[in-house]
Amino acid sequence: ILENKEPYLLQSISFFRAITLPWRATSYYALMIAAFMTTPDMQTFRAYLARSVNGEGDALLDDKFIVLQHARFGRLKFYSPPLTEIPNPAGNLHLVAYLPADTHTTQAFTGMAQQGYGQVTLLESFPMEGYDKFV
Repeated sequence: ILENKEPYLLQSISFFRAITLPWRATSYYALMIAAFMTTPDMQTFRAYLARSVNGEGDALLDDKFIVLQHARFGRLKFYSPPLTEIPNPAGNLHLVAYLPADTHTTQAFTGMAQQGYGQVTLLESFPMEGYDKFV
């Protein structure tokens, strides 16, 4: 992340805390947190998670401009409005929108959408519930 790092990280932690709330008392959550605590490149995540747990609360990014450097997609510039929670019969749907701020980011996001056929694009490995490995 090149610009506005702190608001982006705080929003990411807030989103993580919101979507993991139903699983915080499960072995899956314990496995996931253990993986985050032992992975060397998760130091910043750990620091911000500890900060939010220790009473600083969840922070949402309020239409802030974000610039990050991605290994595959290059420099991405986008806006991110606050987290939106939509209740539905299958459980709450948590939406975080990333709105491209330049042509390159628009093309990168369009490419991700086209390659994924409308599915989630996995950018990092993540522990899956019921498995002892990362996918």
